[in-house]
Amino acid sequence: MIEMIIAIFIFSLVMTTVTTIFVRVASARKKAKSIQRDLDDARFAMEQMAKIFRTSTIIGTPTATNIAVFDNSQGSCVQYQKSATNKLQYRTGAGVKNGTTGVVESCNFSSAYADISGGNVSSLNFDTIKTDNIAKKVGKITIAMKICYNNNCGVDGDEVMVQTTVSLRDYWGLKK
Repeated sequence: MIEMIIAIFIFSLVMTTVTTIFVRVASARKKAKSIQRDLDDARFAMEQMAKIFRTSTIIGTPTATNIAVFDNSQGSCVQYQKSATNKLQYRTGAGVKNGTTGVVESCNFSSAYADISGGNVSSLNFDTIKTDNIAKKVGKITIAMKICYNNNCGVDGDEVMVQTTVSLRDYWGLKK
């Protein structure tokens, strides 16, 4: 009888351990898939922004989390920001040209913001250098995003940083 109770106790310990390990592995797998999906969304959004930025001119004074550019290849303005719900968003508008120089100096945005990422973008940072006609330097934009699992940044390594730098090709500003 005692042997049976000991056997049941040992079997219970083994099954509890196996179940606990299985649950933790399943949870880690779910978390990894979610982070990967959010990271894929962020990479796609960065590629789309980089494509636009390459052929654009920075309009106005960008902030760390909001930037407006005039896309010379499309003839329209695009503005990017991080929403309050941690989505990366954009909107488009028309460029407003200077009457004397014909250069686009501002934008009129008539459309509402639309999401371009479904992931949890917990931080977004644009570091910009405008094209300088006097110094003959082409500008650049560095985009940095922090992607977090369920907005739990800093908890158990649940964050991933993604960054890229794009050179602007607004060479028209560098004429002799």
